[in-house]
Amino acid sequence: MKHLNTLQTGHLRVGTNHVFAAFLLPPLIGAYSAKYPGVQVSLVEGTVDYLKARLSEGSLDLVFDNWSCEDDSFVWEEMGTEELVLVSGQPEIEEELSSACRLSCEDIKSGRYRKKEIPRISVRALEKGRFLLLGEGNDTREKADRMLKEAGIRPKIVLEVDQMATAYQMVRENRGITFVTDTLIRCGPHGPELAYYKIDSPFVKKSMNCLYKRTRYMTRAAEEFLRLLKEKMGANVGKWLVL
Repeated sequence: MKHLNTLQTGHLRVGTNHVFAAFLLPPLIGAYSAKYPGVQVSLVEGTVDYLKARLSEGSLDLVFDNWSCEDDSFVWEEMGTEELVLVSGQPEIEEELSSACRLSCEDIKSGRYRKKEIPRISVRALEKGRFLLLGEGNDTREKADRMLKEAGIRPKIVLEVDQMATAYQMVRENRGITFVTDTLIRCGPHGPELAYYKIDSPFVKKSMNCLYKRTRYMTRAAEEFLRLLKEKMGANVGKWLVL
């Protein structure tokens, strides 16, 4: 018990999505493991439904995802927010959009895109778009569907994929458009030379939440990981990557 309480031993099981697993959590888990080498960490990737089921049955201690839970059996804490950005490899769409709205990958990585004077595009301008979207049941897909429905657009979907990073890389080859988070663009490797646009819609905001089961005892290992997550998230995810 002393070893468990002092984190000389233990097991931590964290569930998350592909983008967070690939780009956000590795430096945090590295710092955690360096501080508590006796704690075995398991990282599980999956869809919201899969992670929710694993958390409910007790095979996960924490879930870090965009999932905003209204189920009273779970506790969720917002760690930050991210934003969906339009990525285009379709020239005829870009001709419909103002050049003043166009951003580069570097504009997003540097944070320039956050400036209020950078104009946003109307979703209605995407009516002729060739969409590459995530499969149904994904939070990003749900937000994309809501944006397009509100704009009165029945999208021409040329490809559905499981991972946001896949859609991002395939936009250029398919000469289409997609929605990805600024987290993926900023924290991932330098993306393809495409056109990027901020979107005028309330549905572009995505919460970054940590969830755990209300009725389940939280171990010291999970408590310390949650504390470190809050500390490192702070006010800026980009700075958090430098641990």
